[in-house]
Amino acid sequence: MARPKDAKRLPVRGWWRLIVAGLVYALFMAIALPPAGLWLAAFVAPLPMIWAGCRAADGPLVDALLFAFGSLPLWFFQQQWLVDVTAVGYPLLAVYLSACSGAAVYLMGRIRRRATGVVAVPMFVLAPVVIVALEALRGEVLLTGYAWFLAAHPLIDSPALAAPAALLGTYFVSFLVAALAGATADAAGWSGVPRSWGGAAAAVIAVLWFAASHAGRRNLPDVSGMGPGSVIRVAVVQTNIPQSNKIGWSVDERLAAFRRFEELTRQAAASRPTPDLIVWPETMFPGLTLSMDTVDRIDAEFNAANPGLAAEGRQHVYVHMAARMLRLQSETGVPMIVGAIAMPGAEFRESNGLSRLEGPRHNSAFLIDGGRVREPRYDKVDLTPFGEVIPYVWRWPAVQEKLLSIGAAGMAFDLVPGTEPVLLPTPTRAGGDTPAGTVLTATPICFEVTRPSLCRWLCYAGGTRRAGVIVNLSNDGWFGPFESGKEQHLLAARWRCVELGLCMARAVNTGVSAAIDHRGRVLERTHPDAGGRSVDGVLVATLRVRSEAPPTLYGRIGDVFAYVMMAAGASWWLWRVVRG
Repeated sequence: MARPKDAKRLPVRGWWRLIVAGLVYALFMAIALPPAGLWLAAFVAPLPMIWAGCRAADGPLVDALLFAFGSLPLWFFQQQWLVDVTAVGYPLLAVYLSACSGAAVYLMGRIRRRATGVVAVPMFVLAPVVIVALEALRGEVLLTGYAWFLAAHPLIDSPALAAPAALLGTYFVSFLVAALAGATADAAGWSGVPRSWGGAAAAVIAVLWFAASHAGRRNLPDVSGMGPGSVIRVAVVQTNIPQSNKIGWSVDERLAAFRRFEELTRQAAASRPTPDLIVWPETMFPGLTLSMDTVDRIDAEFNAANPGLAAEGRQHVYVHMAARMLRLQSETGVPMIVGAIAMPGAEFRESNGLSRLEGPRHNSAFLIDGGRVREPRYDKVDLTPFGEVIPYVWRWPAVQEKLLSIGAAGMAFDLVPGTEPVLLPTPTRAGGDTPAGTVLTATPICFEVTRPSLCRWLCYAGGTRRAGVIVNLSNDGWFGPFESGKEQHLLAARWRCVELGLCMARAVNTGVSAAIDHRGRVLERTHPDAGGRSVDGVLVATLRVRSEAPPTLYGRIGDVFAYVMMAAGASWWLWRVVRG
């Protein structure tokens, strides 16, 4: 694939090479990510994209489209779980992701292009700026952010290579990956700059990576000692409710699920040493809500409408489930964080002759202790795009409902996002039943754990760490039998631990539930059965509390590096357009 320095355009008959380049990029990205998980392939994956960018200077738009077309198989494979969720959205998201891949080729080619020919630009500079600018744009801005499949993501399995994320975030590690690939392209003669520049740049980048890794690891020291208050023992209940059942959860199915959840919770509470906390996954409380003021209104409405049943001590099923939840926690004596719907202040209103319960609904994490629902609760802030909200369109509810009826029948986008970075005060024990203190727990829900800026907002304030541990509640039943999607969700979550210097417990419906240390290493995790099927169960792990540890540099400054790359990429492109 050597390229002469005059960078002449490929003849028309060579159009297929751009498609092949897209296919090769797709192949190595697929190999780097789960299920294969061969993270060394992450260093090779950017090379076809950079090669295409070097050859796109004379016709960047057409060449970018050809490359994007070649990359489509990757995105159709990675998004296949959407077929059962939204048959219309599945191809649209695949095309969107392929367009993002093609956009990198277009920008590299357009920046290299000028009216009189092609300017020689070292790819060890251009490629990382363009690739990270587009990753950050896709991950933080477009469609409320979709920070999956970053160039850096597979490298979390090498703690030394991932450590620089503690300094400038995951996007900085993507920058290093792309810079090394760009230097390789320069050394191969693809960019038109002297090949010696590529070799020298590769050596400099390797030294920079080593230094950043060393500094990052120094930014992630272990907590000294394991005394009272320095650890929290978390028991995670992994449920196994298929998403098809969850959407159409009948009362009988809810009651049967509740019985199984109770068994698993008692099993978790019986582990020794006694856990400090038991966690249920996102929205896995089988009742309507754990907002007790609303539960009381349901109880009063039921008693008024059914005085005979009330006299017999009968309860509305949703009141029964809420009371049963509080009783379960009281009997085990272990504080619980439970994923449930919050409906604060909901009231009954007459509509078409029927009394309906109306009010805001939140996807929330509740803390239950002492047989009571404690305040505060955390309401999910960043609703999942196309899973809980249609980006931008949500401002026009009628339009959103129409789109749902066309492309996602059976789904109701009626959740209201939270607005505050609420932490849950979780008691810890020194041993036995002796209280040792309280840990402020951040509880990003589901998709939120893939968003670096949001997790930082939850865990830090003014550059100071607020949270001592992260508990991620999720429902990965959306992925169905597609285990790769669940593994990639775990992959993205692990980067938050490195960036923020915090340990994490994940409670996930259908898996993967896990315990992760502050360097992104998986300490414990659940696995599907021998047939590859999801199972329920209990995972117990001890995590180090890091409230008093120094904050990471990323925790102090956030995604400054990512936004600098976005500004640099946009400025470079505009300058070249004006010059052209």
